[in-house]
Amino acid sequence: MRRVLEWACNQSLAVFDFTIGDESYKSGWAERKLPLYYAAGGDTVPGMLKACGVHLRQMAERILRSNDRLLLIAQRVKSMFGR
Repeated sequence: MRRVLEWACNQSLAVFDFTIGDESYKSGWAERKLPLYYAAGGDTVPGMLKACGVHLRQMAERILRSNDRLLLIAQRVKSMFGR
């Protein structure tokens, strides 16, 4: 990672994408945070249904991550089914 950052600095890049995640080391390298957005849509009925499923999953994951107790329960259930 260090070599990649050095290269980016030597190239005078204005933006370096650390991708998703809130790892603490990222804040030491960044002057600001840029939010990431995700969009899903479909042109057909099956595509629209799939997009709805994607949105529902994202909402569920967001809710689980915001509640430690729910997250623990979800992890236990997930491990019971081997996924």
